[in-house]
Amino acid sequence: MYDLVLIHTPSVMDFREGGMIFGPISDVIPSNQIFEMYPIGFLSILSYLRKRGFKVKILNLAYRMLTERKFNPEKRLRKIDADLFGIDFHWLVHANGVMRVSSILKEQEKNVLLGGLSSSYYHREIMELWDVDFVLRGDTTEPLIQLLLENKEDERKLGEIPNLSYRINGKTRVNPLSFVPGEIDEYYIDFKEVFKSALFRIKDYMPYRSKNFVGATLTMKGCEYNCISCGGSKFSYSLICNRKCPVLKSPEVILREIESFSILKAPIFLIGDLQIGGRKRWKRLFSLMREEGVEIPVIIEVFYPPGEEFLREASSCSPEVYIQISPESQDQEVRKFQGRGYSNNSLERFLKKASKLPFRRIDLYFMIGLAKQDFFSAMGIPKYAGRIMEEFNKKDDSKKVDCFLAPLAPYVDPGSLAFEKGVGYKILWKDLRRYCYALKQYSWKYSLNYEAKMSRDEIVRATYDGAELLIREKIKMNLIPEDSGIELIERIRKSKELMNEIDSLIEKGIEPEVPFSDFEPEISLKEELTPPSSLSIIRGLMRWRF
Repeated sequence: MYDLVLIHTPSVMDFREGGMIFGPISDVIPSNQIFEMYPIGFLSILSYLRKRGFKVKILNLAYRMLTERKFNPEKRLRKIDADLFGIDFHWLVHANGVMRVSSILKEQEKNVLLGGLSSSYYHREIMELWDVDFVLRGDTTEPLIQLLLENKEDERKLGEIPNLSYRINGKTRVNPLSFVPGEIDEYYIDFKEVFKSALFRIKDYMPYRSKNFVGATLTMKGCEYNCISCGGSKFSYSLICNRKCPVLKSPEVILREIESFSILKAPIFLIGDLQIGGRKRWKRLFSLMREEGVEIPVIIEVFYPPGEEFLREASSCSPEVYIQISPESQDQEVRKFQGRGYSNNSLERFLKKASKLPFRRIDLYFMIGLAKQDFFSAMGIPKYAGRIMEEFNKKDDSKKVDCFLAPLAPYVDPGSLAFEKGVGYKILWKDLRRYCYALKQYSWKYSLNYEAKMSRDEIVRATYDGAELLIREKIKMNLIPEDSGIELIERIRKSKELMNEIDSLIEKGIEPEVPFSDFEPEISLKEELTPPSSLSIIRGLMRWRF
């Protein structure tokens, strides 16, 4: 029997039945359109509680349902005996899956806890509309889950647990959102604990379906920037988590996480811009990584173009370093309004410096559907990206700089400035009921919860047209294989034809018959996104000496 089972649901519970065109809503992240990647918080919760004697496991229902056609989630859940079932409702796309799985568990008379940013935002609606027992709000729940496991039958003690929303005799109680820790080193991920827990149930723990596995460490919580559509912005964290400023993980603990993950010989992604912690912190981290001889590939993200010293230190922290930045748009006015106030000159100076250093690759991410972005501006992205790639990839045959394009989809995040105050966007709906079925539309256009300067029709058209132009730029410069590029362009053409056909039938009042999705990306190559893993997860676990 387990004390806690952590469950990750698919975005749409009955996705295997077809009837939906999910579109390119996940083409620039490792998971696919059902968002089968669970949040990294699962790993810190498991690590924290296992070290304190609790029996905890992870069950990635989304991955099992995606990769095993005959997998029966209801049957599997019924077989698990646990005091508490914790479901992440972090990303809003999971509204349908979380609602359905929590209902299944309650039908089986099991205790259900929700956590994550979306459940923190919608906790009152969840307690009113869904049959769940508890919601833990905020960005750090590890010690609160321990308190809940120890006191869930004691009504008086429940009232003393910070950040908890719960139900007593049909009435919802909401405790103050008062646990906002200023230190998070205690809640680090011990990948050894994760590997030990996963050893004999590896399929339950798989994070997503991909040939290339990438791990991650969360270097901070909160943010000091206010990108207007971001649910992880300073404004959003203050509203949802009561966190007024970022809290930083120490370089020593980040290194400990990297070292404990290294047995897999797979890349690790450092989540959060290390510049936010200041020069002393990032310099200390990179120095420690060199001293300890970190050998696995490392992926670093930055929110603003860093200076030369940062780049020099970062490029030497591992034999294989990748760096990512998201300028969002080539249009400086659009970028500034979105919340990233640096110029193209600043961006290109960064690329010039970084391209001369031993980074394996520099990735740039652009977006369709931004505030103040019209169709003409969106179509300027492929041309600008093409010029960037040509300029910084002409030194030799290696691909040094790569560019990616994706729609802001499917949702503008709840808690963001755009969602709360309408800054730059028109939010089409906000109520939780609507999100439970928003992804079950005939096509992804109808799932978009916003319009900006462009309408939803224009966002779809700009996404497909812009992606095709960018693919052709990459083919021209031999940055992707021609056959793969042509195959992607053909997929785009078919997607556009199918969506036009669906629109035509809907206008005529005829219910479309949508073919079953193969869950393949429409506008990008997944293998471009992440470094190749040199060792499979299973082989890596077998090499671990417990």
